[in-house]
Amino acid sequence: MPFNQCNGGAIGGLDKNTNAAITKALCGLLQKELSIPPDKVCLNFTDVPASNWGWKGSAFG
Repeated sequence: MPFNQCNGGAIGGLDKNTNAAITKALCGLLQKELSIPPDKVCLNFTDVPASNWGWKGSAFG
């Protein structure tokens, strides 16, 4: 049975409540716009240290 996997990374700010709110909003959007039911969506949240993000030719942190 196929499903859709989404990965998201952030520099801090991720916690159980934030992840739950993002999950609810994203699943609602995917269902509304693409007809993908929430039980076919798997989300992975990763809190990444700033030093592991690159932008504009350098790393944060």
